[in-house]
Amino acid sequence: METYLEEQTVSSYHDFSLAQKKVIVIIPKVTAVLSLWGSFYIIYDIFRSYRGDRDDTTNVKVYHRILLALSISDCVLSFSSYFMNSWLIPKDIKEGDYFWGHIGTRETCMAQGFLTQLGSICSLLYTALLSIYFLLFIKYKWEEHQFRKIEPFVHGSILIYAIISATVPLLKNLYNPEISFCWIQSYPYKCDTDENIECIYGEDILMYRIIFFILPSSCAFTTITICMTTLCIHTHNQIKRIRRFSRSLSVESEENYRQNCSVRKLVFKKAVKYILAFIVVWFPSIIFALSFSDNTSYVFIIYTIAVVTGPLQGYWNALIYANVGPYEFLLKSLEIFRCDKSSRLGSCLKNDPELETQEKEITPTESLQA
Repeated sequence: METYLEEQTVSSYHDFSLAQKKVIVIIPKVTAVLSLWGSFYIIYDIFRSYRGDRDDTTNVKVYHRILLALSISDCVLSFSSYFMNSWLIPKDIKEGDYFWGHIGTRETCMAQGFLTQLGSICSLLYTALLSIYFLLFIKYKWEEHQFRKIEPFVHGSILIYAIISATVPLLKNLYNPEISFCWIQSYPYKCDTDENIECIYGEDILMYRIIFFILPSSCAFTTITICMTTLCIHTHNQIKRIRRFSRSLSVESEENYRQNCSVRKLVFKKAVKYILAFIVVWFPSIIFALSFSDNTSYVFIIYTIAVVTGPLQGYWNALIYANVGPYEFLLKSLEIFRCDKSSRLGSCLKNDPELETQEKEITPTESLQA
C-alpha cells in the first residue's frame, strides 16, 4: 500500500482549532444529504417516466436528460467530496494533526479526488448546457428533433472531457489531501507556492488546476452569463412587442400569441432559478480556488461557506424541478416513498391534481415539464 513519505516534516496546512475542523467536516455532510435527496428525487422521477409508471412517457425530452445527467453528477460530487470528505484522507499521513476524522488510505484519497473532479466538471458543464438549451428553446424556438440531432455529440464531448480531466491528475499523483477532502493539490500542502517546502507531488499543480478546473469553470460561467443576458433582453423585448401589437391583432390571434409568450416566460423563470442556484452553489468554491491567502481566519470563513453551499445544487434543482417549496417538497418525496412501497407509484402520482395542474400550465404542446 502506497503511503506518504515519513521523513517529510514541513507543512503549511492551516492550523484550525478542533471546533473549526469539526465544522468543516460535519456540516457539509448534512447539506450533502439534502443534495443527494434532491438529486435522487429528480433521477427517480425521470426514470419512472421511462419505465412507464406515468402517462407522460413521451414527454421525456432533451431537457430531462440534461437534468438527469446533472443530477447524477451532483450525486457523485456530493457523496464523494462532501459526505465522505475527511473519512477518505489517509490516516497515516504525517500531518494527521491538521485533520479530523481521517481514516482512509492513499488509495481512497486518490479515488475521492477522481470522483470529485469528475462530478465537478460534469456539474459545471451540464449547467452551462442547460442554459444553452433554454436559450435555444425560448429565443430561437428550437424543436425537440433539432436538439436530438446534436444531443449525442454534446453528451459525449462533456463526458470525454470530464473523464480526461479526472484521469490525468490520477496518473500524475495529483490527488492529495487539501483541507477536508482530497482533490487536485500539491503535497505537502502548498509546496508549489512555498519555497521552503520541497514538493513530493504536484510541483506544477497550478497548471493542472487552470487546465482542468479554472478553464472549464470560466467557460461555464461565461456561457451562462451570455445565455442569461440574451434571454433577459429577449424576454424584455417580447413584453414590449406584446404591448405594441396587441391592439392590431384579432382576439383569437392575440390570445394565442399571449399564451405562447406566457409559456416561454414560465420557462424563462425556471431557467433563471436554475442559474441562480448554480451561482449560489459554485461562486464560493471558485473564490476559494482562486484564493492564495495564508490568513487562517479568512480561509476558514470562505472555505466553510464553500463546503456548506457546495453540495446543495441537487436540493435547489429538485425544488425548482418540482416547482414547490421545501415543505411541499418533503411531502411530495414522502408521497413517492409511500406509493412506491405499496407498488402503486404510477397510479398514486397520476391522481395528484397539483402535479397535473403544473404540467398543464408549464408544458402545453412543446414546453417543458414542471
